[in-house]
This record gives sequence, structure tokens and C-alpha cells, in this order.
Amino acid sequence: MRVLVVYKKSRYRIYVLERKNRRMSELLRQEDPSVDSMRATHEAHEGTLARVLAILRDGGAEVTGRYRAHLARDSYDLVVTVGGDGTLLEAARAITDTPVLAVNSAPSTSVGFFCGAQPADLEERLSLALQRRLPTVRLARAQALVDGVPTGPPILNDVLFCHPNPAVTSRYILQIGSRRERQKSSGMWIGPPAGSSAAQRSAGGRLLPIESKQIQWVVREPYCPLGAPALSLLRGTVGPRSAVRLTNQMREAKLYLDGSHRYIELAMGQVVEIRMHKSPLRLIGFRGR
Repeated sequence: MRVLVVYKKSRYRIYVLERKNRRMSELLRQEDPSVDSMRATHEAHEGTLARVLAILRDGGAEVTGRYRAHLARDSYDLVVTVGGDGTLLEAARAITDTPVLAVNSAPSTSVGFFCGAQPADLEERLSLALQRRLPTVRLARAQALVDGVPTGPPILNDVLFCHPNPAVTSRYILQIGSRRERQKSSGMWIGPPAGSSAAQRSAGGRLLPIESKQIQWVVREPYCPLGAPALSLLRGTVGPRSAVRLTNQMREAKLYLDGSHRYIELAMGQVVEIRMHKSPLRLIGFRGR
């Protein structure tokens, strides 16, 4: 079996070991509370990554390791991500139909909602993965279209539509089906069910069944002037054949895709649609909500 291991780098490795950041090193020397878990988290992550590679190779797999920022669309039988949910989201952009097992490398500090393995059960879960005996869930993903053209990778968690400056009001026209509404707000979260337990829920959305085929939108901090009619399209869902449609009314805007690393810059008048992507993510070992 050809296995791709996608891993993150710890903050300690990036800022202390690689970039030689003086401020970070001094805080560590002073045992400042802002960095009190950094070294321990680094050691836990590095230890888990080494164990993952060793277990897979001992199991007869042909293993390739790759940092999550350097991914390409190669052909593998299995993808194993080592980090947390953020590493899975990074890897999912380059995955089409290959099954993926997410490993939470440092459970005491890392968010691992999607992770089907952790250091305590690593040998068992990786062995089952190599034997193709872990259960599979197919997570719906979304696709962004700008002026009708598919743009960017498939979206597993959510997109954030807003002005690039968080202190500036976002202005846009929201269209759901035949209903249109001009809105001012702090922006909008839009995403498939896998992301409904994160920012969508924190902003007032609802938790969707994990294998649902709906896309949810949630307006952040809507503004309605005193005396004006209340806004009616503040949150809701659309089905797999429908879309959330936005017309940008700002001189500049951004659409952030599954976090802050990838985004699409938008000009005044451009139209964004978020609809269901044709290819779900095959996540194995998911323990459920």
C-alpha cells in the first residue's frame, strides 16, 4: 500500500528551530505563560509523527512524508494526516477520492474533532487502516464559484466572506433562491455539515448531521438601523441542488477558504456562489459527534 503522511510543523520548530525568532526564544527562557506548552507540544507532535512513520513502514507500507504546505495531487492508496483538524483541512484540498485517516498528534493542546487516531491507540488504528477495516464516512464538501467559474479547492469546513479589515463593515446582497436582501454585517460563514460544529455554531448556526448534504449560512453580527425592518435572511440551509449567492458591494473583499491560508480576492460587483462539490471526502476512523 502506498501511503502519504501529511504533517504539520509545530510552532516551536517554525519559530525557534527554523526562524530563530529571538522574541519567542526569550519568552521560552523566561518560562512565560504565553509559551508554557510550546516545547511540550512540539515534543509530543514529533514523537507521534516518528511513531506513525515507523508503524506504517513496519506494516509493509510504502511511505512518503510531506509537509502540509508542500502538497501535490499525487496517487496514493491512503493518506494519514498528523497534527490536528487544521492539518486535515490543508490535506483535504489536494485529496479527491483517497481515504484519509487523521491523527491527533498532541491531544492535550490540539483540536482533533475529525481525528480517528491519537497516541494512545496509534498501533491499533493504523493497523486497521492498512487492513482497510476502519469505517468510512463521506463528508460533503462545498465549492466556491466566482462569476460562475469554479474557483479554489473543495471546502470541507467553511468559507468566510468579509472585508479584509475586520473593523470595516461588510456590504453585500444575499440571495437564497428567489429571495434577495441587502445586508451590512461583519461578514458571513458558509459551509457544509462538517464545519457546522465550529465557527457556524459559534455564530448562532445549528449543528447539522455529519453526513447531511446541506450547506449552511450564518450572518455575523448583522447591522439593522433603528426603525428599519428586521433582516430575514440571517441563517439557514440550502439543499444539494441550490446555492448561497452573494453579490459583493465593497471595493475590496475576501473569501477565506477553510482557514486563513487560502483566500480569493473579490472586486466590487463580483458574484460568489457556494454550492455542493461533486466529490465528498472519504474520512476513515471518524468517532462521531
